[in-house]
Amino acid sequence: MSTETLTHKNLGELCGVSVTTIKSYRKKFGGFIPVATQGKPIRFLPEAGPVCLRIRDSFAEGLSIEETRKRLRAEFKEIETEREPPKSDDPAVSAATAGAPVSGEYLEQFFKTAGQMMQGMAQLATAQARADQRLSRLEKALTGLLESGAATQDALGELIEQTRQAPTTEGRDGRVRARKIVSVHGAEGRVDTYSFDAEPDGDERPDAPGEPTERPDEDFLTFPVAVHSERGEFLGVPGRLSLGEFAELLLEQSGDNANSLWREAGGVWAFVLTQGDGQRNELFFERTKTPRGNDVALLGRLDVDGRETSHAFLLEFFRQVKDRMRRDT
Repeated sequence: MSTETLTHKNLGELCGVSVTTIKSYRKKFGGFIPVATQGKPIRFLPEAGPVCLRIRDSFAEGLSIEETRKRLRAEFKEIETEREPPKSDDPAVSAATAGAPVSGEYLEQFFKTAGQMMQGMAQLATAQARADQRLSRLEKALTGLLESGAATQDALGELIEQTRQAPTTEGRDGRVRARKIVSVHGAEGRVDTYSFDAEPDGDERPDAPGEPTERPDEDFLTFPVAVHSERGEFLGVPGRLSLGEFAELLLEQSGDNANSLWREAGGVWAFVLTQGDGQRNELFFERTKTPRGNDVALLGRLDVDGRETSHAFLLEFFRQVKDRMRRDT
């Protein structure tokens, strides 16, 4: 050990503590630990040894930093540490602050700037968290969209295969017409089917029923048509198609030979659509409101030839009607 100066390691060996602890002493009580040179390693005057021993003993007795500082002031001389002036690109500022004590105005400005920086960092962290949440929702939506697209692709392949294997009907003129059969598998395992026939000739059109038909009031016919999704959400038709327009569209899509009528039962209106092959489809609509308070005509049930279909079949029927609307427009 040098008899003239001491290093952090020398002081640690003297006090029986680590170099890190000696550096901690210097950080807390630098004014009492005299420095000899600022090179590497930093060397301290021999007077630093007793100071470090007194700091070690004070901490061992459980004294606080302030109490230890008072004890050191009573026994040792405190050396005023040099303060490095704040760096600035402005020569005038550097000249004014070099060697000068820090003013209260400077400290106030410093803490104000530091507060603004902390506030900005907090806002940045909040914005980052919100961006992460939006990204997570977007990833979930994209995943759902990809899964839905795959399911739609599978369903389309199945419909094409069913069309290839579809049975045919023969008209009175001897010509063969294909029937498109759509099968929908319900969650309960039941399979429902719905057919779309090619439009037959005029002489094959059934006679329209002679009895008078009922009709919903005009107010109800102006309500936009909607259906419940599998999650119970309201799904509408592009352009907010009204009930009256929706019924006319179904009749047009079924061909000139089809006929329709309305009937009311227990506050629910059924639109009865009879196709050229005799298939009878009944669509049941009721008045209801969406969670936003909008009036809609809810398509809640579809019967084919007197047999109630599943909700999955109803959604597939509704989707095909909308697809045909897009192709026609």
